[in-house]
Amino acid sequence: MPTQEEVNRQISQIRKPYIFWTRKEIKALPEILNEGEHIKALTSGMIDNSTWLMVTTDRRLIFLNCGMVLGVQQIQMPLDRIQSIDHQFMLFFGSIKVYDGVNVTTVGMILKPAILPFVKATQEA
Repeated sequence: MPTQEEVNRQISQIRKPYIFWTRKEIKALPEILNEGEHIKALTSGMIDNSTWLMVTTDRRLIFLNCGMVLGVQQIQMPLDRIQSIDHQFMLFFGSIKVYDGVNVTTVGMILKPAILPFVKATQEA
């Protein structure tokens, strides 16, 4: 299990991370990441009027929401299960859709400059 310092170091190496109202989720990452798992990209967005953190590692894609009442909500997809990842731009924000063959997970309200780096890093992983 990585330490918080290791997670922060990995995040600082990411090109154009968009972190908005997701500090609690970042603090929860050391408990969620496996030993030797490395963060490739991350961004913040909205799913069903809640703020979520999307994290691409070298093994999986993680959607994470740490709520005040409901606790931690987590959706994870192994990279080999992801069939496609699409994105859409609007004026200042956009959205990312991830298809895994059964489900479609849509994250909206992502700052426009953060979308392409996240999508490209996920596709490369």
